Amino acid sequence: MSRRLSTHSLPNGGSCPTPLGLRPALLTSARQGLPLGQLAASTACEPVARAQLLHLLWHRQLGVGMTEPLTDRSVVVLASRAAE
Repeated sequence: MSRRLSTHSLPNGGSCPTPLGLRPALLTSARQGLPLGQLAASTACEPVARAQLLHLLWHRQLGVGMTEPLTDRSVVVLASRAAE
């Protein structure tokens, strides 16, 4: 069985980078301290990026303020910067 690792096909004929392909870009963008929604929207596949952002938050590679509910306006930073 052949398995394509680089992209997923979308119903509209487009393609979306695999989750692992998005992580380096998301981690790099998080250095800027951008809102969650902006980080996700800056990728080629926003739904997959949102899932990856939640994964990176869960595994403490990214950080976010916990004083308010998580929303698109929540500022996301690298975990090493979250402690500052």
